[in-house]
Amino acid sequence: MSGGKKSAVGFVIASVIGLAIAAAVLISRLSGGETMTLAVIRCLSDAFTVSGLVLLFSAGLIAISDAGAFRGLGYSAHYLFDRLVPGRASRRPETYADYVQRKNEKEPAGIWIYPLIPGGVLFVLAIIFLILYHSV
Repeated sequence: MSGGKKSAVGFVIASVIGLAIAAAVLISRLSGGETMTLAVIRCLSDAFTVSGLVLLFSAGLIAISDAGAFRGLGYSAHYLFDRLVPGRASRRPETYADYVQRKNEKEPAGIWIYPLIPGGVLFVLAIIFLILYHSV
């Protein structure tokens, strides 16, 4: 799969997740039979706010993780697992530097952009519906 197709798939997956979250919020908010225009606009604003912020905060967490903020926790868990599992404790423990190098080679960088753009679009839609709500 080429780079363009991979990035398109990443954006589509993030967009579908964001829209599914928005739909879940909308269904839960409109289940009471609200049909007034203001109530529907408010529910749309809430739905897009929740889904947009979930995607934006997920992008931030992925970016922090890509920067290596959680490498120490991962190394500790890996080291503990190696020491507690029978048969693995006899092998020579991997150093932290080797662990970081192995993880940097294995993991793709920059995947935080996939939830960032759809999250930003959904949040902008939420702001538009918020402005509509207060102007009607």
